[in-house]
Amino acid sequence: MTKKLLDVTMKEREAPKEEEVVKKAGYDWCYENSINHAKIHYDVEGIVEHKYLPWRTNRSLSNYSDTINHAQYMNLSAHVYLQLQFDYLFYSVRKKKRFFKKTKVEKDTDFQVVQQYYKYNNKRTEEALAILTDSQIDIIAKKQEKGGIK
Repeated sequence: MTKKLLDVTMKEREAPKEEEVVKKAGYDWCYENSINHAKIHYDVEGIVEHKYLPWRTNRSLSNYSDTINHAQYMNLSAHVYLQLQFDYLFYSVRKKKRFFKKTKVEKDTDFQVVQQYYKYNNKRTEEALAILTDSQIDIIAKKQEKGGIK
């Protein structure tokens, strides 16, 4: 039993072909994962699906103190073949799970106003924002205005 697909005009339409359903995946970080913790050796020039991007690998490795020198050395050796760059990083970087801590660049202005007024930490400020109304936050913001040109 197959399902019938209907369009907006309630007429039967054809099912999408399998080729259309499959989306081409973007960069999947397989090289960085193999260098850091998976330790699966890839033939960089043999894989057609995902091209090895040395700048992305070097950028991801430059976030950690134990791999920054290796990344810088590969940045200086940009003229070397891609397979040689990958091999150097694969064999020289020790196996370790490295995760980059994401930070919020800019927080909400309401968040900052409430945090400064009550001198709360991040968790307590989020709880306070859930309770406070917009008018109460406006009153708090007006109390914190210091004047002058913005």
